Amino acid sequence: MPYQLLLRNHSENGALAEIFARGSSLDFANAPFSVGEAQGLPAGCGLEFREQGGAMMVCNTGSSAVSLDGEELLRGAERRISHGGILYLRDKELRYYRLHGRPGVSWAANAIGLVAVSGIALSLLVEVAAFAGFPQFLKRSDGIRRFQELQALNARVDSIRKALNEKELEELVAKDSLSAAYLRSLQEEMERRVAYLRRHGEELTASERQAQMENLGRLEELLKDFSAHPAVLAPLPSVQIDGPVKHLIETK
Repeated sequence: MPYQLLLRNHSENGALAEIFARGSSLDFANAPFSVGEAQGLPAGCGLEFREQGGAMMVCNTGSSAVSLDGEELLRGAERRISHGGILYLRDKELRYYRLHGRPGVSWAANAIGLVAVSGIALSLLVEVAAFAGFPQFLKRSDGIRRFQELQALNARVDSIRKALNEKELEELVAKDSLSAAYLRSLQEEMERRVAYLRRHGEELTASERQAQMENLGRLEELLKDFSAHPAVLAPLPSVQIDGPVKHLIETK
């Protein structure tokens, strides 16, 4: 059974760019397998993965302690790791995944599927012919509307997140500490919203989804204004010294 490890950078402040970074993948056809500095782990870190009774076990073979799902894994210690488990190795994050191959489909299953699809299609055609307003009913249904609103909300989030991490915008504010701090505050606000929507997006009511969309609209307007005028404070006027000094000399 194939396995995959996803390695990417990690920091305590959880920068938005790191949260959505692609990282590098390490693929293994079978267990046991080991990873260390040669695969990109920090110096002194090493891990060994092996199966035991149908479960995957991970052993810390390095000289540094690591963290598994928030619990410390000391040198030489071994613990069970689940699909999607996260290992923290200083400034690196390692995620473990068990990949499942797709089983083949038999001719009997294909035949049954074809009959089922044909029956469903015929049933839909009959209902559409009998009820001319059936498509409008589907469009107005709460389930369809909720799906469409969530899709629009996620698309808005992706668009703003991409704009916040544009390289040109970061280079534009690199020499202005106030502008850079303001950009970081916008990125952190977006990070909080992304985390909230990931955790509670499916539970939001229609009014809450609308409120989230309006808040994202205001955040997008702030970003547009900031992109057009990245300086938080206007430049100070130049000090005119020659005129006043000349006037004092002449009056005396």
